[in-house]
Amino acid sequence: MTDTHSYLLALSARIVGAHVGNNPVGTAAIPDMIRNVYRTLAMLGEGRIGTSLDGNHSFEEPKPDEATVKGQKHTKKNNPYVHPTYGQTVFGDHLICMEDGLSMKMLKRHLQTVHGMTPEEYRAKWGLSDDYPMVAKEYATLRSSLALQSGLGLKPEDRPGKPSKARKGGRSSGR
Repeated sequence: MTDTHSYLLALSARIVGAHVGNNPVGTAAIPDMIRNVYRTLAMLGEGRIGTSLDGNHSFEEPKPDEATVKGQKHTKKNNPYVHPTYGQTVFGDHLICMEDGLSMKMLKRHLQTVHGMTPEEYRAKWGLSDDYPMVAKEYATLRSSLALQSGLGLKPEDRPGKPSKARKGGRSSGR
């Protein structure tokens, strides 16, 4: 085994390990991912793959097989929010920030506090559509149902639960 081969293999394993640590990946897909990353690094080292400033490569990336995608709730087929370079960043229960790779339920506050960006600036920077979500869908549904259960958005007399107390007379006699 040459030094270059062992170096590329170790680098490939580290890259795939970082990806697997932050993304749901089937165990059957890991060896193929290591092979693909290794092959890509080797081609880059030989100058056989050209890259441009916009991150587009001159080769076609492999498509995941059905076994890889089977356990995931959202795939490229049913998720319109798949970034061409970074892949899937919107899942039912979380979103992935493309600035730092963190997974969270509410992206808007994270962008404002950590990166000093508005959602509009984030969408423009990453070339995302105007309807790209800032809150995970399942989390938004949960918050909405809790708000409806507690009666938010309804007049006090229309709220479920305790009946509203009607005031009697004027001021209290405590003064």
